Amino acid sequence: MESTGYYTFEIAPGVVGIALDSTNRAGFTQGSLGHAQYRWLEETLEEGSSRYYDGIGRLQRTQSGDTYFVVFSHHTPDTMNNLLLEPGVREPRHAGWDVENLLGRFPNVLAWVNGHTHTNTIAAARRRRRRAPLLEDHHRLARGLPAQQARVLEVVDNRDGTLSLLSTLIEAKAPYQGEGLASLYRELSFNDLHAERAQEGEGKDRNVEPLLATPGH
Repeated sequence: MESTGYYTFEIAPGVVGIALDSTNRAGFTQGSLGHAQYRWLEETLEEGSSRYYDGIGRLQRTQSGDTYFVVFSHHTPDTMNNLLLEPGVREPRHAGWDVENLLGRFPNVLAWVNGHTHTNTIAAARRRRRRAPLLEDHHRLARGLPAQQARVLEVVDNRDGTLSLLSTLIEAKAPYQGEGLASLYRELSFNDLHAERAQEGEGKDRNVEPLLATPGH
């Protein structure tokens, strides 16, 4: 099997991470997904969903067991707009809005975690209304990180028909001034003349607990 830059991995029993490769090798910094990867993403979600909606909004039911999915990519939906065809690859490209619509068809998708903009943002996006109203509440975690910070994301089943996505910012414990690489890294970030403090986000973008309805409830 040919290796690819997109794959799945287990986060916890019943929770699977989907890593996407949003780089467009035709060049430039913005991204997109090739059609083969887009179809793989759709098939992966179908295999882990007992119910989902097809491209024209019809409810589909399967014999598959339900898996929760957290999707990861470098680019955000808004920065996946580079649709140039890759050299030597004859396949169309899919923009971020197209990928977002695809994810919105699957109630088991809990979050889309991304970066690229280096900005702390957490946004809830409603699923596009289809013929059945079950898709109305779809939460997407879209986030980028200031260079000196990272984020821990935890999925918690509250056993009451809801799920919590615990989101906590973390950074290195090294002092801002010191001889180690971690200290130098933090000092350079702190003294960046072009730093935009707005990228740190507001309170709702930092340590928060977005609450989702458990798919199927």
